[in-house]
Amino acid sequence: MKILTAEQMRKIDARAVNDYHIGEQILMENAGIKSVLAMCEMYPEIYKKNVMVVCGPGNNGGDGFVIARHLFNLGCQVSVVATMPVNKYKGVSADNLKILAAMNIGVYELHSESSIYEVMNMANFSDIIVDAIFGTGLSKKVDGLYLALINGLNSVAAQKFAIDIPSGIDGSTGLVMGAAIKASATVTFETPKIGHILDPGSQYIGKLFVADISIPKPLFSGDEYKLNLTTEEFVAKNLTRRSPDSNKGDFGRALIIGGSRLYSGAPKIAARALLRSGAGVSFMMVPDVILNQTQSELTDVITMGLRSTSEGAIDSCSDNVESAITFIETNRVSAVAIGMGMSQSPAACDFTAEILSRIKVPVCLDADGLLALKKHRAKILMNQNLKLIVTPHPKEMARILDSSVDEVLMNRLKICEDFSKSYRAVTLLKGHRTVICDESANAFINTSGNAAMAKGGMGDALCGIITGFIAGGMPSFGAAITASYIHGKAGDLAAASIFEYSMTTDDLISKLSEAMRIITKNQAAG
Repeated sequence: MKILTAEQMRKIDARAVNDYHIGEQILMENAGIKSVLAMCEMYPEIYKKNVMVVCGPGNNGGDGFVIARHLFNLGCQVSVVATMPVNKYKGVSADNLKILAAMNIGVYELHSESSIYEVMNMANFSDIIVDAIFGTGLSKKVDGLYLALINGLNSVAAQKFAIDIPSGIDGSTGLVMGAAIKASATVTFETPKIGHILDPGSQYIGKLFVADISIPKPLFSGDEYKLNLTTEEFVAKNLTRRSPDSNKGDFGRALIIGGSRLYSGAPKIAARALLRSGAGVSFMMVPDVILNQTQSELTDVITMGLRSTSEGAIDSCSDNVESAITFIETNRVSAVAIGMGMSQSPAACDFTAEILSRIKVPVCLDADGLLALKKHRAKILMNQNLKLIVTPHPKEMARILDSSVDEVLMNRLKICEDFSKSYRAVTLLKGHRTVICDESANAFINTSGNAAMAKGGMGDALCGIITGFIAGGMPSFGAAITASYIHGKAGDLAAASIFEYSMTTDDLISKLSEAMRIITKNQAAG
């Protein structure tokens, strides 16, 4: 499913009118009807409710006038507020105001901050408030009358139902422009916008309805629309069924390199997730100081030791590098994961850089392994055969870029796109609403997952899943997208029965199989 900016959607609306001769009145009527249908789904007994519709100065306000009419016809007690004098409305918005007047539906004009008190009195007697103040095109900070109005509406107990996007959210970034309506639900048209999906905007949306208002579908097919929402349908297509006569050699060989004396658990977590993700054969290389304990705990993984430093990290000696490269080549390893638990040892960083400068198979780089990109960028990028997947969280990304975490969080999509181009990599920037980009600026945003997954080790599990999928033959970009969704889905399944304080990585890993089964079953049934 495509995700658009506000400007992209505005241009599509204009082309629907100019190129396809679909009148603005038709689009506004469709938007109003579909909004009411979404409200009926959200509130099955809406015909018993008192509903206040707050209409702003643009077409979003015009949508509100249409909504008010249809709610009135359903039997709702409807009150309408206009945020500017009714004689100032133009075009189809003015036409819909005339229809309200003909139906004797009164419109209260909000003309000054002092009149907000009357609006708040109306709001306190309302069960539902329809927010039709601003649409997705808001790009300046809310102040004055609108700031007071939004803060006032947020203070009342009524449910808020936003049209297109909660007023105060920038539809192209998700930023809060001073203040924003905290909606119980939002209906948007044709596709989600960036502001619905990325934080902090996503936290104001409530339940999101995406309504078809009959804009011709060819208008959404341009190459410039590179941002997508990860869907279950997309993921299911990547989880192909195995042939009955297949064997382990058909599903690749995966290798995990990681661990240290201090962080011996991280590569084990990655390996347990890898085992649930389809690779035919699984290998692991760890520092020799933790080899025995690792072998005893992971009987399904062929585990080997690498020479350790005195601190218990992987040494950068040539023997270690040659052993790893030779093993990858002679054992036909098809995907490698490096970094989990390696520690920030300079020797481990140098070892990682040597591997990345020579490796020819896809490699998923995570955690401490990411330090090599900062310290040895030029050397690593000289490897023209490098097929890199990186999985940083915002702090790790900030460290690589010599930036701040806040700057990364404020510009996640742009940073992810730029990083992918700079490193010729698939970049998976973890967090609430994980962003995945390739070097051609194609991008997906994942919405599965929950706050119970904010625990150490979850990223190690994700890296293991990605590596397993790639080893089994999935392209790197598709593997990152698919793994991110399934990782989150498994977390959602685990959190359904385990309190969020108590969920562990093993709880998530135990749900990976169920997550994949549900996804494939749902799509087969559909």
